[in-house]
Amino acid sequence: MGKSLLIVGGGLSGGLLAYRCRTLYPELEIRLIEKGPSLGGNKTWSFHGSDISAQSFEWIKPLIEQSWDYQDVHFPSYRRRLPISYHSISSARFHATVSSALQDRVRFGCSVSKIHGKSVTLSDGSTLNADSVWDARGSSAHEFSPCGYQKFLGLEVLLKDPHGLRGPVLMDATLPQTDGFRFFYLLPWDARRLLIEDTYYSDTPHLSASQVRQEVLAYALDRGWSVEKVIREESGCLPIPLSQMGTRAERSIGTRAGHFHPTTSYSLPFAVRTAELLAPVLSEGKTPSPWLLNPFESRQQKMYLLLNRMLFQAAEPNKRVRVLEHFYRQPQGLIGRFYAGRLNPSDWVRLLLWGKPPVSVLRAAQSLFPRRYAHVGT
Repeated sequence: MGKSLLIVGGGLSGGLLAYRCRTLYPELEIRLIEKGPSLGGNKTWSFHGSDISAQSFEWIKPLIEQSWDYQDVHFPSYRRRLPISYHSISSARFHATVSSALQDRVRFGCSVSKIHGKSVTLSDGSTLNADSVWDARGSSAHEFSPCGYQKFLGLEVLLKDPHGLRGPVLMDATLPQTDGFRFFYLLPWDARRLLIEDTYYSDTPHLSASQVRQEVLAYALDRGWSVEKVIREESGCLPIPLSQMGTRAERSIGTRAGHFHPTTSYSLPFAVRTAELLAPVLSEGKTPSPWLLNPFESRQQKMYLLLNRMLFQAAEPNKRVRVLEHFYRQPQGLIGRFYAGRLNPSDWVRLLLWGKPPVSVLRAAQSLFPRRYAHVGT
């Protein structure tokens, strides 16, 4: 009998691991259990072309719904077009591709009450066993403390006329800054179909869905876009850790294990890396080292957390836009390495010391070292 693998949670990390194992090691017995009716839920995942290797891009290419050759950012004082490719995966495309590869190896509507060792107890009391069990159920932003929050609500809309965008707008921060750093995120799926997200880097996780829906529609109207139909809605609240990166529970992957970018919350590059590292080890029936999946070297992680404290503690909430304006004036290579989580020491020196400081020097100095403070937003 061959080796067996059981993955709990059919989100990005769990789905990619199962997909990678299935396509590379068909002899491995795989089961993926998901509590919802589909894989991936109702989400959109994006990444920059410089975030992953060319080899990685090739195996996830079937999952990609749309790609662009550049990305734009808009700030009050300037606009910039970065010739860095950008790619997006819709949850519908994710579900179709991964479930097709796994076929009957996926169980939907399956809730888990306990994971222990090499077995999983389901909510109906039944038990599933495997040589290796991995927890990919994700986590809530509230499990990271202290932290700031990246919260958003987006509407995918069909417009009556073409929107005129040829590429994504990662940040349109030219609007009034409320509830922290605020920007709109635009993904043009085709000439008339557009995802419009209202996003906040905020001290609190609270978001009025009804109010933000109206803000999104008002933004579209202000741009001269007439909405014919709202196709779907997606929302989320992601942690921006200030002093730690998750609990790193044993045999967990994804956000539960801190496998996401500390400052942007982008998770796809880290899910790809996890799948690539784990798949060959699991196919041989081995137990991976606890440090194998650590996405950041200790010093690198500390620097990202320092940047987060600069953003959430040194900058006044409605002036956080200055920090991002400062960042997007940096060289293209540095920006690419930042998103990929591969900044080098000279990058950090330039990022933190170059040019006019975007925040108070005194408040920046106060955020240099982790300290005990009340939970953000309480």
